[in-house]
Amino acid sequence: MTVQTKSLSDLQTQATMLNGLAEATAAIANDVQTVNSKASNGLYALLEVLVQKSDELARDLERLELEGRK
Repeated sequence: MTVQTKSLSDLQTQATMLNGLAEATAAIANDVQTVNSKASNGLYALLEVLVQKSDELARDLERLELEGRK
């Protein structure tokens, strides 16, 4: 089995895409009417954390990539 090595730039691009997908999912969830429930409250909390963490990951990878160019 061959493992394909990805560059830091590739990983940063993937993290940015992941963040975009998370933000889009959160926007869709905000547009959908839901009833107040533990599930809907949990979904909003989960999406908020997913957006935050995916943004942090993308920014951290971008910072590493920029530092590697110095």
